Amino acid sequence: AVVETLVYKLEKAADQIGARTLVLGGGVAANSRLRARVAEVAEKSGRRALLPRHDLCTDNGAMIAAAAHFRLISDGPTSLDDGATPGLILPTIG
Repeated sequence: AVVETLVYKLEKAADQIGARTLVLGGGVAANSRLRARVAEVAEKSGRRALLPRHDLCTDNGAMIAAAAHFRLISDGPTSLDDGATPGLILPTIG
């Protein structure tokens, strides 16, 4: 049901903006069922599907963990009361 919901929303969004290409990225792009359905929908609608190689389908969690590691090394531990910093520029923490 999740794959069908994602594909449905992708197709509706593509129709609304007139997209000629469907792009899948991030960790979810490693899902073989989702990849197959996106490719199928693209072909049926005359669109192109861009699907990354599996080794490029990374999860943002790994990036966040790496950033936290370097932040810990450079600044030491922080308080659990510290808030989130949306848009944190990574070069400033390395």
